Amino acid sequence: WGSPQYYVGCSRFTLGDFHQNSSAWREVMDFGYTAGGPNTPLTTPITHANFTRWKFLLNLDGFTAAYRLGKLLLTNSVVLKEESYKIEYYYRSLKPYEHYIPVFRDNATDLIDAVHHWRRPEQQDALRAISERGAAFAAKHLCPRARMLYFARALREYNALFKGMDGAIARHWWPLVQAK
Repeated sequence: WGSPQYYVGCSRFTLGDFHQNSSAWREVMDFGYTAGGPNTPLTTPITHANFTRWKFLLNLDGFTAAYRLGKLLLTNSVVLKEESYKIEYYYRSLKPYEHYIPVFRDNATDLIDAVHHWRRPEQQDALRAISERGAAFAAKHLCPRARMLYFARALREYNALFKGMDGAIARHWWPLVQAK
C-alpha cells in the first residue's frame, strides 16, 4: 500500500483513523477494514444480505466512487453518502435528504453530527421516508434493464458525435479486429 501520503484524500482511511483513535467515533459506529488499510487489523466482511441489520449504512469513496451505492439503497436502511467529486452516472439524479443523507460535506466530523441528529426519535418518520425513496429510486433506475437502457442510449449519443465514422470503422478498424 505504500507510504502514508498515498492515503491523503481517501475518506475511508480518514474515518479509520478517527475510529481507531477516538472513543466518540467508536460509540457511534462499527467500522473496520476488510481488505487493506493503513496500520489496522482486518475485520470479517459483512454480506449484503446482512446490511439490513443497521439503520444507517455508510457509502464512502475510496480512490474512485463507491460502486456499491445502488445495493445500499435497496436495503431500506438509510444511506449516509459522502459528498464527493467522484461520481457514477446516476448520481446527478439522486437528491440529498430525499434519497440519502449527505456526510463529509464540510469536514469528516460532520458524520458524527449527522448520526446524532438523525437517530433521535422525532426523526424516525423522516428516516423511513428517505430509505423508502432511496430504495424506490434504486429499484426503478438501477435494475439491470434500466442500466442497459441507459448504457445503450449513452453509446448511441456518443456515436452520434462522430458523424461519418461508420464507414471508416468498417473499412479500417473492423478488419484489424477480425484478423486477431
